[in-house]
Amino acid sequence: MSDVPFLLAHISDLHIAAGRQAGGHVRADAVGRARALVADLAAFRPAIGLVVITGDLTDGGTAQDYALLREVLAPLGLPVVLLPGNHDARAPMHAAFPEMAFAAPDMLCSETKIGPVRVLGLDTLVEGEVAGRLDARQLGWLEGKLNQRFAGPTVIALHHPPCPANLGALDRNGLTRGAEALLALIEAAPGPVTVLCGHVHRPFIAHWGKATVFAASSTAFEYALALDADTEPGLSTAAYGYRLHLFDAAGGRSVHRVTPDLSPKH
Repeated sequence: MSDVPFLLAHISDLHIAAGRQAGGHVRADAVGRARALVADLAAFRPAIGLVVITGDLTDGGTAQDYALLREVLAPLGLPVVLLPGNHDARAPMHAAFPEMAFAAPDMLCSETKIGPVRVLGLDTLVEGEVAGRLDARQLGWLEGKLNQRFAGPTVIALHHPPCPANLGALDRNGLTRGAEALLALIEAAPGPVTVLCGHVHRPFIAHWGKATVFAASSTAFEYALALDADTEPGLSTAAYGYRLHLFDAAGGRSVHRVTPDLSPKH
């Protein structure tokens, strides 16, 4: 087996919008920043083996948004796991990415086995709502997958954070149903589990049972750190950074932060 570790990149919340300016705090240059991020991921060496994007792929969930997203991601040339977020819509997302092998058109869960890693993507979308949930159907799908033994590490990816991050108002719109059942499944899993999420537009790391949870930031905008804030915090001007998870042949893992240059290229 090669001594070069397997690289998994985790990004989130691109908020791609076609033909209009996205709403809320989304930057006017969000599409350009997403393109610059894709270029950085594609050029990274040693080559990245998998990119996981944990939801809010688009801002409005329209067919036009997903067509632009496909165009933005095309130069990546790498395997990708796509998950829906609260700004996405299942039907147009499913139609736009038929190669993704989602569990069902109305449940965009997916399993990806690549290199030493298994990624189980969970659909937490409640269309029309900001918060997310896992119901019996998604949890049953996950339990079935976890019961199929896998020799390497398991990564569970979902849009909404399943555990609090002490971010006050932002925590209230996380995973509001199914978190306890998800934790029970993780605790019963035979091997180590890593959880990847997005949604809060703020990077954090948390220990949740035996799992480590990594939340990604966003190229569209990032909230400033405001612990236990009662209202939505202001925005951060910090440089955007994504995380690379390196899995080695001996079963070890390291995690590194990469700060790409997202300025326009001329």
